[in-house]
Order: sequence, then C-alpha cells, then structure tokens
Amino acid sequence: MDRRRYLKPETIALMASDHIGPGTRIARDQFYFPGDYQRFGLGFAVRTAQPPNTFVAVGRISLGRRRGTFFFVDPKDDMFAICMMQSPSAARRIQQELRR
Repeated sequence: MDRRRYLKPETIALMASDHIGPGTRIARDQFYFPGDYQRFGLGFAVRTAQPPNTFVAVGRISLGRRRGTFFFVDPKDDMFAICMMQSPSAARRIQQELRR
C-alpha cells in the first residue's frame, strides 16, 4: 500500500467545519435545505448538533444528490459509506435504511 498523504489533517478539519454559521447571515429558504442540525463546510453538509432520539454524531459530513447517490463520513465511529444509485422514487427510503 502506498501510504501517501493527500490532505493534511488541518485541511480536512477546515473542510468539515461550518462555513455558513450565524455570522454569514445566510438564512434557510427553499434553496438552502441542510436542516436545523447541520450546516455546510467546503463541499458538503456538516452535522453541527445531534437531532433528538438519533445516533447521528456531531462532526459527520455528508452529501446527497437528487437521484439518490450520497455519501457520509463519521469520524467519531471511524466509518464511511458511499451509495451509488439512480432511483429518485426510492432514494430517500434507501438512504435512511443505509444510515440506520
């Protein structure tokens, strides 16, 4: 295995931090959909608070697409998942099951 480092830990931390916090005055509307418990870093959603009655850890990063393809990285549990699909009608259900 070629043990090259492509990104510094500091770069990953920067990418996974909230870049649209309260100081930016970006408000949630029909185009901004991350939700009450996550914001956006550099290129993907960042979990900033834990929703009630869930196991989703703060710090998890993720990104989903309209037709169903998505990924998440959970640094707390040292786990990631990548789901590649084209199924708009079943995408939400499948994503929820995989996350569970």
